[in-house]
Amino acid sequence: MASVGQLETVVLELKKKEAQLKRKEEELQKQEEFVGNHSLIKSKKIKLNVGGKYFATSPTTLQAEPNSMLAVMFSGRFPIEPEEDGAYFIDRNGKVFGLILDWLRTGQLSPSLSSIEEFYLQIEADYYQLTKLSKLLQNKQKSETEKIVTDCIILCADRQQDYYDFNTSDLAKIKQYVLNGYTPVSLPSKQAQLCLIKYQS
Repeated sequence: MASVGQLETVVLELKKKEAQLKRKEEELQKQEEFVGNHSLIKSKKIKLNVGGKYFATSPTTLQAEPNSMLAVMFSGRFPIEPEEDGAYFIDRNGKVFGLILDWLRTGQLSPSLSSIEEFYLQIEADYYQLTKLSKLLQNKQKSETEKIVTDCIILCADRQQDYYDFNTSDLAKIKQYVLNGYTPVSLPSKQAQLCLIKYQS
C-alpha cells in the first residue's frame, strides 16, 4: 500500500504533466491563429479577381516585396477566404494590376508605358505599399519633367530675341513652376506662358 508521501509525489507529477500538456495546447493554438489560411501556404497558384479582371500567379510573386500589402495579405497569416469561383477578390483597378504583377515578377517596367498608365500605376503602387515601384515611378516622372523643363528653357533662350522679351527671372520661374506641377496659366508672366504653350504644342 502506497504511503501518503508517495501519493503526493504521484499527484505532483500528474499536475506537472497536465501543465506541460496545457502549455503545448496553447502553443498549438497560437500557431493555428498565426497560420490563418493553410491552403494559401500550400498553394502553388493563386487566382485573383481584381476589379472584375482575373489573374493567376504564385505566392512567391505576391511576396516579392515582403513589406507590401499583397505580401502580407497572401502570407497565410490571415484568415482570408476565396469567393465561390475560387478567386480572391480585391476591389481595385484591374486594368493596371497586370503591370503590378509584371513588376513583382521581373523588377522592371515596360519602356512603352503611357503617361496615363504610369499615373494609375503610381496610385496602385502606393495603395499596395510597393515602395520600390512607387519610388521608381516618382524618379521617372521627375526625370521626364526635368527634361521638359530643360528643353523648354533652351527653346525660350533660342527664341528670346525673335519672339519674346524674356529675362533670367522668367526662365528660372518656368523651371520652378513646371517642377511643381503647375499649368502654363500659372506661370508668372504672359511671356512665360506663351513660351511653355509654344513648347508643348
